[in-house]
Amino acid sequence: MFRCLTEETNKDERKANKKLRKLSEEERVAIERQRAEELQMRRKQFEEEETRKEEYKQKKIQQRVERDRLKEISRKKENEQLWRQEQQKRLQEQQQRVQKAREEQNRRAEENHRAEEKRRVEEEMRLEEERRFEEMNRRNQVEKMRQLQYKQFLDNEINDLQLKYPSQTYRTCVLKLCKKYHPDKNPTADPEYIKILNTMK
Repeated sequence: MFRCLTEETNKDERKANKKLRKLSEEERVAIERQRAEELQMRRKQFEEEETRKEEYKQKKIQQRVERDRLKEISRKKENEQLWRQEQQKRLQEQQQRVQKAREEQNRRAEENHRAEEKRRVEEEMRLEEERRFEEMNRRNQVEKMRQLQYKQFLDNEINDLQLKYPSQTYRTCVLKLCKKYHPDKNPTADPEYIKILNTMK
């Protein structure tokens, strides 16, 4: 009957049962009823305690489930935020790479343009130098040809003078030509004649 109770409680029950044997039938029935009521009350208290424990346990489980659900929601939000930040960071890095590539392309285009402009200027300078050199050579050739013609012309005149005046020297003939082509006496004469005659003296 009292197997679910502790050993100390069973001892108390045995002592009470001994006392019951000494009492009358009515007293025993009253005590039995009282003990049954107490037992019923204790069972009811035990059941209520178990019910409260079960309710507390269910409440804790629900709280844990709700806490886990909130943690999961918070974790999902945090992961989503981190994913968005990562996407934004990747987008910024991509934009920076594109911007750097454009800047590098513009810089290379500018360098190529400068190099092309420099080559063009150098080519123009080289062509101009070649033109000047060719023009100078042409002028020198023309000047040499003209001096050669003048010298031949003067040599012919000196030869004519020497044939006309065989007794006069070469220097005398040159001096006569100097007087003939001097700018004071012959303003229309080419001054180059005087330069050549001076070298021929």
